[in-house]
Amino acid sequence: MSEAVAAPNLEWWEKRRMGYLVFTMSIAVIGCAAFLGCTALPGVLKEGEDAVEPIGLFFGFVILPIVAGTAYRIGYVAEKYLARQRPGRHWAPFLYKLGYAFTIALFSLPALAALAAYLTRR
Repeated sequence: MSEAVAAPNLEWWEKRRMGYLVFTMSIAVIGCAAFLGCTALPGVLKEGEDAVEPIGLFFGFVILPIVAGTAYRIGYVAEKYLARQRPGRHWAPFLYKLGYAFTIALFSLPALAALAAYLTRR
């Protein structure tokens, strides 16, 4: 493999940034809807209990985009590290796909926790 292909390329990552961030926000909305749907099931919340705390809304709409952008940048940093440790392979596509899988898993957790609460309620 040529050195140009194996070298970390910030431009490769920047061309894909907006698509990843749109995907992340879409998965966040789907995950939030699934969470709210699961918490609306009978017996998941106690009488008078709220599904979402106000700080959760702040986190979701203000902090989450910052964290998503930072995590995306870590992909490039990881690629640089891996290129030095194991040269000759273009790590970006693997790390990019890994980021998508991580995003799906992370935003599925609240809905899965609410579903587990529903399934294990007494």
